[in-house]
Amino acid sequence: MTLCFHGYIPSLANVDDYQFTYKALSEDKNEIRLLRIHKKKPSSDRIECDIFHVSLDSTPSYNALSYAWGDPLDPMFQIALSGRAFMVRKNLWEALHQIQSESEELMIWIDAICINQSDLAERSE
Repeated sequence: MTLCFHGYIPSLANVDDYQFTYKALSEDKNEIRLLRIHKKKPSSDRIECDIFHVSLDSTPSYNALSYAWGDPLDPMFQIALSGRAFMVRKNLWEALHQIQSESEELMIWIDAICINQSDLAERSE
């Protein structure tokens, strides 16, 4: 797959140059990944998030967003995911930008981010 970068890519000062890598989920613990979207900083387009594992057995509270994939040639934008660079399509970046709050962090499950899209077995669960 060829990544196509168009338009404005928000700056990620202080973020490692390395891409984010997923840690395996524990089937024994019935885990999923959730995304914590940090508070929006005034006058900044930066989107900073943490991704973490949680057991569904603990009945975590979170919202969900099923992302529309769009055209593979759509522009890609960079977010900070647990301190690492992570690329998302323009429409997902815009959705994250819209739901990001200045007053509170948000817990959310987004299939395009919380499921390791490179892992066929995980994608099929």
